[in-house]
Amino acid sequence: MKPSMLLLAVLAFLRVHATDPATSASNVQFTASGIDGGQFALSFTAGSGNGRIVVVKAGSDITGTPVDGTTYTPAGVNASTVTFATAGTGFTGAGEWVVARNTSTAGSAVSMTINGLTTGTTYYVAIFEYSTAGSPNPDYSNVTPVNKSVTTLVAPTTPAAISGMSQVAGNKARITFTNGNGQGRIIVGRKAASVSATPENYKYYNSNASFGLGTSSTYILDPETFVLVKATGTGSLAQSYDITNLEPNTQYTFAIYEYNGNNSPVYMNTGSSITFTTNAGPTQASNGVSSSTIDGNALGIYWDKGNGSQTIVVARKGSPVTNVPVNGQTYGYNASLSSGTEWVPGSQEYVVYRGTGNAVTVTGLDKASTYYFAVFVYDVDANGNTYYLTTLTNKPLTTALPPTAARTLSVGTITGNSAQLQYGNIVSGNGYYRLLVIRDGAPITFTPSDFTLYTDGGTNYGGGTPVATGTYVLYGKTNGGAPTVGNLTPGHTYYVACWDWNGANAPVYLVPGGSVSFTIPSEPTSGPTTPSFPTVEGNSLRFDWSPGTGARRIVVARKGAPVTTMPSDGVTYTPSTIMGSGTEMGNGLGEYVVFDNTGNSVTVSSLDPSSTYYFAVFEYNSTASGPDYLTSAGNWLSTSRATHSAPSQQVSAIGNGTLTTTTAVITFTAGNGSSRLFVLREGSPVNAVPANLQSYSGSLAFKSGSQLGTGNYAVAQGNTTSFTISNLQAGTQYYIAAFEFNGSSGPVYNTTSVAHSFTTPGSAPTPTQASSNPVFESVDGNRITFRWTSGTGAARIVVARKSLAPVFVPANGTAYPANAALGSGTNLSNETYIVYNGSSNTVNVTSLDPSSEYYFTVYEYNGSGSGIVYRTASILQTSGSTAMAPAGKSSAPGATATPTSLQLSWTPGTGTGRLVLAKAGSAPGAAPTDLTKYSGNSNFGDGPQLAAGEYIIYAGSGNSVTVTGLSNATTYHFKIIEYNGIDAPVYNTADFLAASAGTTGSVLPVSWLYVRGHEHAGTVRIEWATAQEQNTQHFVVERSSGNGFEAIGTVAAAGNSSSTREYTFTDLQPAGGLLHYRLRQVDSDGRFRYSATVQVRGKNGAQALLLQNPVQGNIALRCGAAGFYTIVDATGRSLARGTLQAGMQLIPASGMAPGRYFLRLQQRGEEPQTLSFILQ
Repeated sequence: MKPSMLLLAVLAFLRVHATDPATSASNVQFTASGIDGGQFALSFTAGSGNGRIVVVKAGSDITGTPVDGTTYTPAGVNASTVTFATAGTGFTGAGEWVVARNTSTAGSAVSMTINGLTTGTTYYVAIFEYSTAGSPNPDYSNVTPVNKSVTTLVAPTTPAAISGMSQVAGNKARITFTNGNGQGRIIVGRKAASVSATPENYKYYNSNASFGLGTSSTYILDPETFVLVKATGTGSLAQSYDITNLEPNTQYTFAIYEYNGNNSPVYMNTGSSITFTTNAGPTQASNGVSSSTIDGNALGIYWDKGNGSQTIVVARKGSPVTNVPVNGQTYGYNASLSSGTEWVPGSQEYVVYRGTGNAVTVTGLDKASTYYFAVFVYDVDANGNTYYLTTLTNKPLTTALPPTAARTLSVGTITGNSAQLQYGNIVSGNGYYRLLVIRDGAPITFTPSDFTLYTDGGTNYGGGTPVATGTYVLYGKTNGGAPTVGNLTPGHTYYVACWDWNGANAPVYLVPGGSVSFTIPSEPTSGPTTPSFPTVEGNSLRFDWSPGTGARRIVVARKGAPVTTMPSDGVTYTPSTIMGSGTEMGNGLGEYVVFDNTGNSVTVSSLDPSSTYYFAVFEYNSTASGPDYLTSAGNWLSTSRATHSAPSQQVSAIGNGTLTTTTAVITFTAGNGSSRLFVLREGSPVNAVPANLQSYSGSLAFKSGSQLGTGNYAVAQGNTTSFTISNLQAGTQYYIAAFEFNGSSGPVYNTTSVAHSFTTPGSAPTPTQASSNPVFESVDGNRITFRWTSGTGAARIVVARKSLAPVFVPANGTAYPANAALGSGTNLSNETYIVYNGSSNTVNVTSLDPSSEYYFTVYEYNGSGSGIVYRTASILQTSGSTAMAPAGKSSAPGATATPTSLQLSWTPGTGTGRLVLAKAGSAPGAAPTDLTKYSGNSNFGDGPQLAAGEYIIYAGSGNSVTVTGLSNATTYHFKIIEYNGIDAPVYNTADFLAASAGTTGSVLPVSWLYVRGHEHAGTVRIEWATAQEQNTQHFVVERSSGNGFEAIGTVAAAGNSSSTREYTFTDLQPAGGLLHYRLRQVDSDGRFRYSATVQVRGKNGAQALLLQNPVQGNIALRCGAAGFYTIVDATGRSLARGTLQAGMQLIPASGMAPGRYFLRLQQRGEEPQTLSFILQ
């Protein structure tokens, strides 16, 4: 055999023959806590195979080995719990069983529990790794961890011993025992018979010390034997457990069994037992009742139950309880003392509670009265027999007493809508709570009723529950300070009364209580003071003050001069925090209301920088005749403040300290602004300045802050004298500019920049990874979008060339300008151009030729200017084609006809879309122009016209169109032209689908004489006449202002006529501009056809109208005609452009700061129009 053939054979063998896993499983462990009587826990570290089997054998080591190519199938793959010796899982040796198959990754920790084992037996474990790559599959390794065995637990040999029973009561007892030599033990119990059942090996039991409550299979040995205690641990110290829920005067037997293990334990089925009888009732009495709540007609009480399981509570008014319960009796009870029945006739003693609880609220009591309570504990057996402990202990409790001293009321500060109440005579005899009511205009005649709790109403007059004519609750249950009452009316006198009371929810009042009256003045008595301006910006001011005594106040602002116009009584002014948008005070002085409310702060926006604004604050009260303003001299507040100006002193002495390859320390001397902005640019000087009233976010990590223009990044903003910029490139020149400013959210900048440049040391590193994953998107006839995944360079250039791959290689230290319009930049050589230079990953290349291949090369680079270093090895090179004419045309034309429409269908060709050209009577001869995008209109005659009578009825990616507006019994010819592209398509005009179809023929139902229209006095009148009609039903008048026709009215038709019929319709609300009208004539059978279209210039509503001003979110506008709009700011700067449609529309205004703007409109057929609006 030739050496080359031998090598190929060896390689082929190596390619298909599997290799045994190199390493076996390791770190095999049998966790001590996981070894049980009937199971054990196994853990190990997986070897290098992509799978492994676990084999277990009882009594001796494993001798069998796995057979290659055999897949062993235990019960589950990657199972956490597996069973030994399951049928069908035998291994290759006798008594050997495959218990698990695991596919965890190599080196991972694997654990499982193996059950189904026998107590006191040694089990051996082997783990065989295998590989499923190649053949055979699987391929096993015969190497397994050796000498891995574990022995299951055996039963204890020394039993636990029960020492005895103690604290035996009627419903519980305490058992004491000493441990045997097991790891744990269970105590079981049986009623009225000895214990005969024994625990089941390998079964896990739960316990419940409340006898008989655990009834599921893990809580019982048999239906009458319950597992009461499960105790673990070793040692000879005595242990005790309380067993509850026993019956009085009843015999019980308890037994104890030792065990070893946990989840699959093995038990010692011999153990000690004890039999005892519970007491005939409790042995420990209750300590009596205590009170939780004391009310006027109720007492909330609670008690302990001694050692009884249940209690009865007996109550008596005025004297102690003397009677005791009788065994065997069950007593009725009622928590309402006045509704109960004496438990012993004539005793005046009542059972108010019976049961297992320890609390009750006793009702039906008298106020200020003492009641005695006795608690008797008892037990009940299964037959309902009661066993009482008759120890008698009486505890007296008294219902709520009325207070002995009433608070007095007085009034402190009074404003135009509020009054501060004050308490007096605050002494120990006052009630714990109090009731407050108020009345307008007359003294209070209401008196509260004992045991009635009145609902809180809050501090506002009229907000509470009315308790008498004009009398409202302020607080029904309060123990806080006196409130300030609001919602009061100037010129009104108010009366307030207060009653102290004791209790919780059934009050006992002290009558009479305290009272006071006061009058709210019509005009405030004092004005505002203490003006301040805590926040000043270039375009806003926050103004704070201390209010006077008015209920409300207005703030008037004026630019450049003090406010001189006083508000007029009875006049309500509309405020707006946008300067110039609120009510102007009426003298044309530019005095605007910016605030009308109850507060003491307003932030006024839309201010001009470097301007002084004057403010006046007038207090007022709202009377029946309107606001009553306080305008007397000295009683209104006047102040002023200027918005921020640009700082006069710029940053100076800007320089740099320590430079590293990636960082630079910048030092400077601050100017006299409140802060300053630093802007950094790589490779060339900063060429942008910050815009006034706009804040920028700086980041010391270069390119992470706000960007100004292109490549200018904010790197710092603050008051330090130095800072360190990071994320720089080695060997790169950087330019920094500083701008001092005043303000924060609306800053004003000194834009005379102070600049500095520096170069980081070293050479910029060569990018380590090239760009990748090229994608061509939005492919058109003259443009293409090229996208890629960027490499590790800070930036990259894209080189492009038509037809051939670029051979140009960039030179280090050279920066190349880019132009995305191919051929418009610098010709590097052989028509090679740089179309992109930047840090992004997308470029839209334009000025391309259709049906042409273009080649692109992407070079990653670091650094800037002379420090640029390009990666010229392992670069991204790719090519993409512009759109070309589709190769396959549409086919299989079909048509469904009516007298006025044709439903066309076809099978699409290979283009991304297709254009359908239609003509009546003969084939269309025109063709679309490459790189021109057309829109179609399925109503024949309304779409674009490529030649006389040749209309585009469809342009899109579908396979059908319904053409309407056709003539009866007429043949129409169609040309279906495939194209590729989106906005600059390329058409296949040489090979297209030609088709024709005719509308169905019938006698025309209408012979038109004329259709005409004209404008008159803001309306449009449409007139038409017919020479004959057949089966006509009605005419629908349709109107279009350029965005499609809509129905605006219906006129009944003659039905059948052979003479001239004339019709008219008046459009009472025509839009402005040029309008189109047509008639849809509808037959009695529902068929319809269209008349000719007439044009009329409408006059009504031509002027556009803002529907809301100020504007919030979007601009609501109504236009008379379609057109265009532009939004400009106060400096004339254009911010947004778009198209208009006739009617109501919303123009987006998001992203613009609040302020005044102008909407410039050009409607079709109208003069230009400009509308001013305020954006909030």
